[in-house]
Amino acid sequence: MAAFGVYGTTRNWPQLDEAGKPLKDGEGKLLWGPAPTIVFPYQWQGEVVNRKFRSDRKQFQQDRDALRTLFNADAIKTADEVILVEGEMDVLACWEAGFRQVVSLPDGAPSKLLDEGDLKRLDDQRYDALETCAEKLAAVQRILIGTDMDMPGGYLAEEFARRLGRVRCWRVTWPDGCKDANDTLLKHGPEGVQAAVAAACPMPLEGIFDMRDGCLHEFLHNGREPSGLTAGIGDLDEIARLPAGGGWLTIVTGIPSHGKSSLLRTWLICTALRSDLGIVWCSPEDNRPEVLALRICSVLLNHPMKAAGGYVPEALLAKAQDWVRRKVTFLWSDNPDTEMTLEWVLARAEEAKRRFPRNLLVLDPWNEFEHQFTRHESETQYTGKWLRKLKAWGRAEGMGILIAAHPTKLQKDPKKGVYPVADGYDINGGANWFNKADLGLTVYRRDEGYPEVHCWKARYDAFGKRYEFARLKLDPRSGRLASTSSRDAAHSNMEDRHA
Repeated sequence: MAAFGVYGTTRNWPQLDEAGKPLKDGEGKLLWGPAPTIVFPYQWQGEVVNRKFRSDRKQFQQDRDALRTLFNADAIKTADEVILVEGEMDVLACWEAGFRQVVSLPDGAPSKLLDEGDLKRLDDQRYDALETCAEKLAAVQRILIGTDMDMPGGYLAEEFARRLGRVRCWRVTWPDGCKDANDTLLKHGPEGVQAAVAAACPMPLEGIFDMRDGCLHEFLHNGREPSGLTAGIGDLDEIARLPAGGGWLTIVTGIPSHGKSSLLRTWLICTALRSDLGIVWCSPEDNRPEVLALRICSVLLNHPMKAAGGYVPEALLAKAQDWVRRKVTFLWSDNPDTEMTLEWVLARAEEAKRRFPRNLLVLDPWNEFEHQFTRHESETQYTGKWLRKLKAWGRAEGMGILIAAHPTKLQKDPKKGVYPVADGYDINGGANWFNKADLGLTVYRRDEGYPEVHCWKARYDAFGKRYEFARLKLDPRSGRLASTSSRDAAHSNMEDRHA
């Protein structure tokens, strides 16, 4: 401590009870008394400009109207790197470990992180010490932030990065079970402090990915690598598997009435039965959520809701309803003033995800939403912008995105008299649909009751097999699709169209 001019004394402090609360006399006035005190001198340009007092009960005081500067600020003599910690004892601990250019604020960490534009943040005198040392700090190439590992310490680290420039800030992570540098020194010695500082990682930068130690192992073992969920429908699973994880975009298209919504209901419900898939489902075409819920129940039970013998048994319906309640959240509004814009959908989806475990957002169909173009914005530009936004939102929220979208009006083949199999290039809005999709499917009905599912895009093999298709069988009573067990091995004619 001698290197810093730190010394001990006795000073009057408010007396505290065993719980740390101030003691008061009969008139409600604080009781004062002497207590052992450590004094930390704050020097600036060779002179003591402030003193910070710390009692044996961790009470703190400073000289009134003193110049705010960093503790140990005069030790900053070179521009290579500086370590910023949270308190004077942490500065001493780093010094003991061999580091000299180590400083701390006089006022500790904030209790919350304010928005960057908040006026209270701009007026916070806690950071006046940074202004005093601004010229010295501006020349430093690398700033290592070793604040405490609790929530306030995280807030302080973020505020340091904001004020000093995130691009030159590295975060020091103290070992498990250690709150700060001093704790690390006591439990692991100087070597523990040195190891933590040496392992500091760059603070995250928007748009830049740093390959930190262990990130690939974490990626593989946390299930974040591209993978697809199966539905247990053999023929369909062979050519398409629902992308699992946040940010993956699945596009399903097809001529109206060819069975896009039927595919979605069977594919998603069967997948949810076999996995932790939780769905936020927005389907304006169904008029009311109960309509879609009943269709889902019919697929789930593989039983019509109403048949010649009457309605489905009440106990069976209640069981299906309970499953749907746990696995599906419906977005819907009967307010005539509500515009079902994509902003509205994402806001509601975020709320649903905070209430229930949900990891897939379904928009069916795209044309039923209120699309608000900006001035001079084409449909192609709007579509590209929103597909990018949806994928970015999905990554941030940990949700996949599935969109059902109608193709443009297709022309029949003049010789065969049949429509071609549409793909992403045929959807209103241009090639964005094909380019942005991670999995692209088309539902095509060649024969009544036997819809085909064609895969026209699979960004990764785990998602499907491009240019292959599955022929399924529709149960008209329940609306459920099943394998035909005779999947045609021939390629879809889409390959010929875009060869």
